Amino acid sequence: MAIFVTGATGYLGGAVLRELIGRGFAVTAHARSARSVDALSNSGAEPVIGDLYDAAWLGAQLAGVEGMVHAASPGDRTSADLDKAVLDTAVTAFSGSDRPYIHTGGVWIHGGGAAITEDTAPSPPPLVAWRPAVVERVRAAAKLGVRTCVIAPANLYGHGGGLVALIAAGPTTAGDEPALVYPGHQQHFSNAHLDDIATLYRLAIESAPPGSYYVAANTDTPTMAQIAEAASRARGLGGRIAPEPEQATRDRLGLLTDSLLLDQQIDSSHARRELGWQPSGPDLLTEITDGSSGVRP
Repeated sequence: MAIFVTGATGYLGGAVLRELIGRGFAVTAHARSARSVDALSNSGAEPVIGDLYDAAWLGAQLAGVEGMVHAASPGDRTSADLDKAVLDTAVTAFSGSDRPYIHTGGVWIHGGGAAITEDTAPSPPPLVAWRPAVVERVRAAAKLGVRTCVIAPANLYGHGGGLVALIAAGPTTAGDEPALVYPGHQQHFSNAHLDDIATLYRLAIESAPPGSYYVAANTDTPTMAQIAEAASRARGLGGRIAPEPEQATRDRLGLLTDSLLLDQQIDSSHARRELGWQPSGPDLLTEITDGSSGVRP
């Protein structure tokens, strides 16, 4: 099966690319530079350089594939514009074909909660306030004969990346026994291993029904304090931690603060039932403790 992937040199998109190539898919991957071309070629994909905002160029690429994964995100104020542009072109190219279009969302749009599911009403922090409208557009496109699907991953970790690295690299207090400073206190940090999420994307390509939506997280959801303590030990700080005042976190991390302070526990039973998704990667605290997350003294 031939799939077009955006964001294939990024953290999430790269994992999706590896999963698809490893499972025998033929992958055409969007590249933004000559350096990206070399990396994608070495991974087994067919790289193509172009502008994702160029509907004619992107439409031509999609004419020769059997499905698409959109995992690219600039991570700034242009994110909504890119998602809308890519979606419009994909819907035009795939209309009436039942070809899969897998779109990347995120669980932050549901705000805080102890049992968040796909049916939990949106309550996004400012950083992703634009996203619910895009998600609705993706799902509605199923009426046009496109097998659309939105995957909303929890906070990703694995292979030394993700927000865990940011938390673990936080500042320390002064004195002879410094402590790791971390945002918030006892809020639960929804999470998912990168490789498990890549598997979910592949399962969605294979069998997700039109208009589907999946929130995706592990069943183990540690608190921010537990994550900070594990990171403190990994950094050689003896497990010493210190919650950071909210304003200090805002001064340091800006709009990301509201997302990090969310108290989220995700129920991913829908993806498990409908697609047979079975997360099997190491849990987050184990990754930090054994050094797999990249946290070092």
